[in-house]
Amino acid sequence: MLLSYLIAQLVRKLRSINFKRELQRLWGDISQYARKLGLAATRELLTLYYALSEGDLTPKERAFTYAAIAYVLIPNDLLSRKVFGLLGITDDATALVYAFRKIQKSITPEIRLKATVKAEEWFAPKSVSNPEPIHSNQPER
Repeated sequence: MLLSYLIAQLVRKLRSINFKRELQRLWGDISQYARKLGLAATRELLTLYYALSEGDLTPKERAFTYAAIAYVLIPNDLLSRKVFGLLGITDDATALVYAFRKIQKSITPEIRLKATVKAEEWFAPKSVSNPEPIHSNQPER
C-alpha cells in the first residue's frame, strides 16, 4: 500500500517535470558513465533511455523507467558498488530488470537496435590519430 501511495505521488510530480530537459541530463549521465558501466549495461540503459524518449509510456511507466536509469547512474545508491561489490551491482541490475518488465511492450525492435548501434559505436576502438570521447551532449534521434 505504501509503495502504491508513493508511486501515485511521484506520478503527480512527473506531470510537472520538463522531460525534454531531464532526458538531456540523462543522456549526459549515460554517456559520462558508459565506460565505467561497460558495453552490456550501457546498451540496456540506452534501450530504456530510447523507450523513455520515443516509446509510448504511461506516466507511471515513465516514472519507473526514469527512476531505474537514475538509480543505476547514482554512484552512492542504496547498496553502493564501491562498498558492497557484487551485491551493489545486483541491486542496479534488479532496478533495470524491473523497469524492463514494466515497459517491455514499448521496447520495439527499432528502439533495441538504436540502443545497440549507439552502444557499439561508443565502445568501438577509435583510431589513435583521431580519438573521440564517448561523452556526447546530445542524443541522435
